[in-house]
Amino acid sequence: MNENSLEWVWMPNKDSLGKDVNILTHTLYAHYSSPQGLAFDILANDEPWINDEKSDTFNADTESADADKYFEERCAHYVTDECFVLFGDDFWYMNAMQNYESMDQMIAYMNKHYGDKYNFFYSTPSQYVDALATYDVEWPTKYDDMFPYSDSPDSYWTGYFTSRANDREYTRRASSHFEASN
Repeated sequence: MNENSLEWVWMPNKDSLGKDVNILTHTLYAHYSSPQGLAFDILANDEPWINDEKSDTFNADTESADADKYFEERCAHYVTDECFVLFGDDFWYMNAMQNYESMDQMIAYMNKHYGDKYNFFYSTPSQYVDALATYDVEWPTKYDDMFPYSDSPDSYWTGYFTSRANDREYTRRASSHFEASN
């Protein structure tokens, strides 16, 4: 994070695949969950975003100040001015309407009051990659595999991020045969 290298070009197996095979890789700042304080699902405890200043539950001024601090910190760790932020989590959007209404309110308020710093909008991964392509950036490059991956002590995603899919297949098949012979 401190080296602003949360995005890089991955060139798996350059010796056998050559330099033409490369993958722009992005490491999320903090999981793929909604930012803290901006989780608008009914499974979360965050309040809905309310822009109506006449409402007793108006909170956009305080929510936006907190969001500004969060986004400023988060976006500082990436090389370009583009900042990819995911909203949601596993099994979320139990009430999609509530999520999208709050996100629509947040986007409108942040663009109106913080438009000199940010431009919030719904996007896709391909739109993000297209936006990155407009920058003249020499990305850090990684040539080796990325497994085993650990996201906490004693918690491994062995083989989840790997350029050696055939090894994963072989291991699954061998494990299956081993268990069947047991």
